[in-house]
Amino acid sequence: MANKTKVKLEAFRVVPNFNKTSTGGFDFFWKVKTIGHWTPSFNIEYATEDESSTWTTLLPAPITGFFALNLAPKQSRLYIPWIFRLKIFDGAELLFTSDLITVETVLNKHDFLIWREIVRRHYIKFNKYNGRPGVLLRKKMVGEKCTKCSDEILGDTVNSECKICYGTNYIGGYYTPIAMPGDWLSAPPSGYNITLEVSGPEEKHVTRIEVMPEPGCEFMDIWVDAASNYRYQITKIDLTEFRGVPTSQLLEVTKLPESNVVYSLPLDLSEYLLK
Repeated sequence: MANKTKVKLEAFRVVPNFNKTSTGGFDFFWKVKTIGHWTPSFNIEYATEDESSTWTTLLPAPITGFFALNLAPKQSRLYIPWIFRLKIFDGAELLFTSDLITVETVLNKHDFLIWREIVRRHYIKFNKYNGRPGVLLRKKMVGEKCTKCSDEILGDTVNSECKICYGTNYIGGYYTPIAMPGDWLSAPPSGYNITLEVSGPEEKHVTRIEVMPEPGCEFMDIWVDAASNYRYQITKIDLTEFRGVPTSQLLEVTKLPESNVVYSLPLDLSEYLLK
């Protein structure tokens, strides 16, 4: 039992993949909290029909990120009863196995197909029509602490411009980028507003953009405009929903000044530009 106190699974979502050319049929997203300075790793298993069936591992080896995309099995029908579970490891030691989850856990078949069509239309809009190419950088909340700029007593970051942790207190700063095109809801970032801060006037532009419902964004994550390389800090997240299940995220974002250390994080954005 002592081991299980190290990690808490806060969310685990299974989403049908809407790209018909992908090799896999589902995207997976999860969120955890840990106690101690260690980096958990994850693997996903699936069974069909019921939990007494044979379980199959989806990943060749546990990964340290917080999402896995386009994984087999590919859906042979719109509504097939796949059952999934997430396993969390500390090295080779299994710490935790999630409750079982299926695509119909929240919605019945009729509502699931309606939800799926709403999200599919968002996918087409963002990727084919009004979309702005973008990338989500999920801020690290667990893992190896930065030894260069962390306060040894309090564990806080003492150098917000550190190029090892990028001001996050964790080495690398952010997880592997994930494609996240969106559609501007308010005026795109062509100008700035002047706001008064304690240290003097500051240029700041706040705008809103709509993106897919997964992966779930978190406060202080970074959304990158892949066409311009402008980097925006997420300051507020609202959801549109169907029957209580998210269909899109409405992000309030603030453009970071180009002097911000996040701009030194190397990204190859060419692969994320919409074709």
